[in-house]
This record gives sequence, structure tokens and C-alpha cells, in this order.
Amino acid sequence: MNFTFRENPDGSASVICSEIENMFHTKSETEFTLYPDKAYADRALQILEKAYAMDETDARVLYELDLLKKRMGIAPETRLALLDAHLDLVHSRDDLLLEYITLQNLTGRYEKALELIAGHRFHPWEGGEGKVPEQYLLANVALGVRNNDEARFLAAYTYPENLGEGKLHGAQENRQNYYLGCLLEEKARILKEKDCLSAAEDAMDKANELFLKASSGISVPASAMYYNDQPPETIFYQGLAWKKLGNDREAEHRFDLLIDYGNAHMEDHVSIDYFAVSLPDLLVFDEDLDLKNRLHCLFMKALGLYGKGAIDESRRLFEEALSMNSNTFQIATHYALLFAK
Repeated sequence: MNFTFRENPDGSASVICSEIENMFHTKSETEFTLYPDKAYADRALQILEKAYAMDETDARVLYELDLLKKRMGIAPETRLALLDAHLDLVHSRDDLLLEYITLQNLTGRYEKALELIAGHRFHPWEGGEGKVPEQYLLANVALGVRNNDEARFLAAYTYPENLGEGKLHGAQENRQNYYLGCLLEEKARILKEKDCLSAAEDAMDKANELFLKASSGISVPASAMYYNDQPPETIFYQGLAWKKLGNDREAEHRFDLLIDYGNAHMEDHVSIDYFAVSLPDLLVFDEDLDLKNRLHCLFMKALGLYGKGAIDESRRLFEEALSMNSNTFQIATHYALLFAK
């Protein structure tokens, strides 16, 4: 397919898409006119859908089409249906396969996500650092929570070689430490009921060790512009772990930090540094950074409220955020972890 761009006297620009069919040399052509200072997501979607319809073997166009749908907030189930119909292309690109795996996790198909990860050797790319391990970790933790499966939690501590990258030095494992601690705490309770007091004490000691690990780390909330920024959920799990350890003051402090940050920065106008590196997303399309910031702040506030026991208000904020874009990974997956029990 050929693309021609033409600037018009009124400041608009026209995009002419054309292709000559190989067998009969029939030419097809479509022209779109775009005007400055206006968002044309729907028109862009039409163009990409038409482009992909003209050549359904083009994995790059399929990836960009799915990425645009992700940006537009089109439901994960709808995105998944398109990729399911073109699995040969999905498996031809690491970035496209990663989106497919992410959609499995977003829709609760954690076993399928792990199966897909295990069946592919990934090669990290700029902008993709940490993304494959995050899908691996989430799938294991979510299965551990769903099935009370200790083996799933333990798997989350070791990265298989085929992920293509190792664990960062000082990686924060608050999430799996907290949930594995909860599992061992429950195991201790059951053993105690059976009068297996020594085994119960051992399990509880291990649980408290994990809660202590889960309570550690940086507790200062920050933006989430770059992939190695402090994720707010680590502070949330610190607070939950402190509650398990009986230190309500430290727990409340962390929950309050999350709520206060969300309230203080909800209306911020955000921009990326010109020489920014380690951006977490491939910038094929411009992103609404103010919306991204608002979602991040809603997430922080929702986590803080959940920790303080304001469950209904937390759920409302989670659902408000998901109504803006149901593809926001940490928001959607934590909604499932906290509420879909």
C-alpha cells in the first residue's frame, strides 16, 4: 500500500491511501482530510482497518491497529477477538505476542498467558523492558490467589531464561511476598485447628518473615511515566503487610500517602522530557498524558481507600478509571485481584 501526504491551504492535511492489485492491476484509492488541533481517533481507526483489510499478512499494521484500539479504550475482549483470528501474525512479532498475552491476563485467562510465555523466547526491545516479566509475574500471582497455590507464588520469584531479561537488582517483590504470606498465615490457622502446633508456628514464622519483606521499600508515591518508576501498588502492599504485622500506624501512613498524592495531582498537566528514555510504551500514537495521569491518581486513591477499609468507595474509583479505559493494566488486574473473589 502507498501513502501520499498533501498539505492544504487551510492548514489541513490529506492522506491518500492507494494500492494496485497484482492480478488485474486494479487501483483502489481512498483520501482522508485531517484538520489541525482536532483528535481523529475514529478516523485513524477507519484508515488502519482499511489498510489492514488490504493486506491481512502485514503484522506491523495489525500491531498498530491493536495499539490504537488499546489507546481508544476498546474492550480487551474485542481486541482479543481480532488477534485470535490472526494467530500466525501474532506469533511473528514479540510486541504483538506480548499484547496478546497481556489480553489473556486482562480477561482472566492466566493459564493461557503462562502457556504462551513458556512457548516463546523473547528478545527485549527499547520501550519493552520489564513488560514480559510483568505478565509472567501477574499470571503466577493471580493464579496463586485464585487457587491458593503456593507453587504459583514461588514461581514468581524466578524468571525463566526465555523471558529474555533477568530480574532487576533490588526488584520490589512486595506483591508476591504479601500474598504468599497470606497463604502461609491461613495454612498456620488450619494447622493450629488440627492441633499441629509446631507446624502451625513454623508456618506463621515464615508468613511473618514474608510480611516483613513486603513492608519494606520506598514509600514515596510518584508519577508512572517511566518503566522503572515506583509503582503505587508496592506502597499499597507495604501498608497491607504492616497491618498483618500489627503496626496500624505505619499501614495508615502509607494508605494516606497514596490518597493524598492522588488528590494533589489529579488535575496535573503532564509532559514528557524531550530527552526522556525508558518510556514504558511504544509511541506510535500520541497519548493523552493528562488522562494517563488521572488514571494513575485514581488508582493510587482507590488503593489507599481499600487499605483503609473504604471498600465501596475504592470499588467506585476503580470502576470510574476502568470506564475511561479498560485496558489500563494495573488498574484492571488489581480490580480482579481485590474484588473478583
